[in-house]
Amino acid sequence: MSNYKKWVNDDINKMVQNWNNEEEIFRTKIRLENNKFKTWKVKKIRRRKIIINGNDFEYKLGVYIDKNTRKSFTYYHNNELKRIGKNKYYYKDIYNQFSKQIWARRKCNEQKLIPKYVLDYHLKIGNLSYDFKNSKNNFDTNNLVQIHIDDTYIKENLGHKKVKRCLRNVFLIDKNNQIHTLIFKENYKNLTFICSKIKEFFGHNFDVRKIKISGDGAKFINTISQNLGVKRYYDLYHFKKYLFNVFGYTRTKNKQNYNFLRYFGIENLYEILNNFLEKLDFLSVILILKNIINFLKNTKTYAKKLKEIKSFLRFFIQNEKYIFNTFLRENYHGGRAEIYINHIIKTPIYKRFSLFNWKNYKNLIQLKSQKISFDFY
Repeated sequence: MSNYKKWVNDDINKMVQNWNNEEEIFRTKIRLENNKFKTWKVKKIRRRKIIINGNDFEYKLGVYIDKNTRKSFTYYHNNELKRIGKNKYYYKDIYNQFSKQIWARRKCNEQKLIPKYVLDYHLKIGNLSYDFKNSKNNFDTNNLVQIHIDDTYIKENLGHKKVKRCLRNVFLIDKNNQIHTLIFKENYKNLTFICSKIKEFFGHNFDVRKIKISGDGAKFINTISQNLGVKRYYDLYHFKKYLFNVFGYTRTKNKQNYNFLRYFGIENLYEILNNFLEKLDFLSVILILKNIINFLKNTKTYAKKLKEIKSFLRFFIQNEKYIFNTFLRENYHGGRAEIYINHIIKTPIYKRFSLFNWKNYKNLIQLKSQKISFDFY
């Protein structure tokens, strides 16, 4: 045993011995001399075990009966023991291990670490709390800021039942790639509230020319961009995914598209349409789709495909302005909503066979991304 370890154990032994001495002094002297305690009769001496620094120790507490009320109780004769209460582990060890984020493993615990369920219990009752650094002050709102918006779903543990919840996530990124995240759970449908919180973050005199919104085709994103008065972009990942699902194929995916295009004698319509889009020739894209629709109207072979292409054309025309902004690529850094959803939200909270309450979800998300600042609503 090293000298330091021996000195620490000696100090702990002295501390526990002092507790026991204080208990004996109170029971045999103070209790008898002080009128406040004269009605207290000794019932028994309770011995409790406590683990301090990984080692077992035993201390004494007096159990008394009040002669007047006939009630029995355990008396904690100093503040240290009051803090410990019925806990098996010393509160300073609990705090030190939690603050260093060291978790005990199930298979081996050679370091005699405090089990995680003990730390979770103290988190739940409020003895412990996570202290997250707020990097919001590093966010530069005076330069180009891009906003990415997308929804994801979680199952929340309410104790007696589990409930599916929608999280509406707003990721704000400045020119230095600093990220601030607004996560709306209770008010995710209240677009006025969401807009007010975004404005609150920027300050009400923000420059709308320096802010851009990117997202999929959800109508609520259009509403938010109009409310803020900022330029709207269609998330490139979601758009190209939709385009590929309708017209693209590989050796293993969308074989029905391959058969359909062979019928037309076209090798790869996805690439053809994508090339026109990159050249900002949206009119050619619309004309090609209309010609295909007119041709398919005369055949019943591809009725399902006809419906798909009609739906895509309708979607394309409705969102043409936002898609054009995206392919124009003017100070647009691409759609990152899906990436941020996976890395910032899903990765820390989706664990096999695990279900958390909302407080734990928030802690897990913030623990995983401590360089990112968060606001939860």
